[in-house]
Amino acid sequence: MRTMIWVAWAALQLSGLAAAVDVRGSIQFNAVCPGIDELGPSKVVLDSGKYYGTVTKSGRFTIQDVPEGSYILSVLSHDHQFDTLRVDIFPSPADDPARTVSPEVRPYIVGTPFDPPSTVRLSHPIVLVPRQKYSYFIPLSSFNLWGMLKSPMVLLSVGAGGMMLLMPYLMASKNMDPEALNELKQQQVKMAGFQSAMASGDFKSGLSNLLSDSAPAAPPSPPPPQVKHARQRKKKN
Repeated sequence: MRTMIWVAWAALQLSGLAAAVDVRGSIQFNAVCPGIDELGPSKVVLDSGKYYGTVTKSGRFTIQDVPEGSYILSVLSHDHQFDTLRVDIFPSPADDPARTVSPEVRPYIVGTPFDPPSTVRLSHPIVLVPRQKYSYFIPLSSFNLWGMLKSPMVLLSVGAGGMMLLMPYLMASKNMDPEALNELKQQQVKMAGFQSAMASGDFKSGLSNLLSDSAPAAPPSPPPPQVKHARQRKKKN
């Protein structure tokens, strides 16, 4: 009885070893990634690290003893982007359990349905090509005087400053109407309030004060006519 159990256990172990396959491949360096020094420490993983193999100095990798199943192959690299592939491992045929079936490799796009698989088959050992180099730093833009002058805040400030400079000359004019002079004074006060609001960062109140129209003051009503008493009229008569 014990002998039969040991034989069954050994058969299961042998069948498991026969079904396990090594997934092999290499990195084909190009202008995006000229060599292993530019690539840096990288891994080729199946299903986000369930099985993995390290990329050697020659650019080759091996993921050992991968059991039967379907997997997504990707490259974990800090600076470079690679294609994502689908790898299918099939069991050995029943008539020849010792024969190893080569993995089937197909292209796969992340986010698309996993089944049905693509009809395009790739070769094994796998050849992975660097597609893009990641850029983690954005260069600082140089100073642009014209872009700064086109800013709405700068245009408003320049216009307000020009009005402040022209106000004294307009007020000194001898032929200016008193009402127009009073209106210019009010506009000067508004401009000063607008500039102070912009300097403090209160843009809303500054614009509201600048755009608000002050209602003209009502002219004083004439005094009522004096009514003479009837007795005073009689005395004069």
